[in-house]
Amino acid sequence: MEDYHQEDWVLVYRSALTELEQVNMPARIEAAQKAIIARMEVLQILPGLHPQERQAIEDALCGLRSLRREDARLRSEPKRSPQIQQLGDRG
Repeated sequence: MEDYHQEDWVLVYRSALTELEQVNMPARIEAAQKAIIARMEVLQILPGLHPQERQAIEDALCGLRSLRREDARLRSEPKRSPQIQQLGDRG
């Protein structure tokens, strides 16, 4: 059984998933993508197929695409003042 959960790409990916500050999101996404690509290059030369890790990598890349879309959506929304947000939350 494979145990890839302590690989660097997993830890970097998790930090992107749990990032709360929108300003840090693009850098977290980029770091995760670079770590995943680096691991994919290593997997090319390692013996064995590593099917569980390869599936986890595919899932992570899909997750990063979703994070990237959400980040773009949030960046394109007009900024509302806290007072306007409070009024909107009441109704």
